[in-house]
Amino acid sequence: MKKVLLVLLAASFFAACKSSTTSPTDVIVRHVAAGDAFSYDDYVVDSVGGVLAGSRDTSVYSVDAVDLNYAGKTGVFRVVINSSKGGDPDTNYFAYDANGDFLMALTTAVRQLPLWVRVPTAGSATCITMSSDSVVGSKGTTVERDTMTLTGIGQESMSVQGQSLTVQKISADFRLSIATSKGTTQLEQTVHFYFAPTLGIFTRVSTDEGPLSDPSESRMIGYALAK
Repeated sequence: MKKVLLVLLAASFFAACKSSTTSPTDVIVRHVAAGDAFSYDDYVVDSVGGVLAGSRDTSVYSVDAVDLNYAGKTGVFRVVINSSKGGDPDTNYFAYDANGDFLMALTTAVRQLPLWVRVPTAGSATCITMSSDSVVGSKGTTVERDTMTLTGIGQESMSVQGQSLTVQKISADFRLSIATSKGTTQLEQTVHFYFAPTLGIFTRVSTDEGPLSDPSESRMIGYALAK
């Protein structure tokens, strides 16, 4: 693949949360430990709500480091993701806010610097993160603008390894605008996160059909805690 020469990268971002009396402010969130491992059943959803043939996979999220300094945050933990289908592992970074909210480091093809997105798993009912990044390359300037609105929906129960877990459901609306010399493309995607405070991580991620992804499910099927 031909590389695009990056000669300029500019970024700005804004984040704010709106509190709600219905948000579970007294939730105690466990912090993951190095050596924790979480297994997920991943698949693409077909047109009738079933599993698309050939899409099923098992992924293992392994916490290999904690208390890192990364992208302007301290206390960050790193997760290495391995697929049962093989291939190179993915690496993601997460953190916990002082009030228990969960933070995800987000990057895209345009955004070279990670953006921390707040998931309102504790005291904030709705969190909005907006960012703007521009890259000047050999083919001109590409400007990416993102608006991410994450709203706490409420509590549900989910069974993992025969244990009933209380999870926080969060609906995330991602709106992406990419502008080049050829015009502007607007994309939107909705994702539903289910966060288990007793584990300190997501137990399910459900993605609606949209321009950024096929409809998909990722459900935790097992875990092993280091401590």
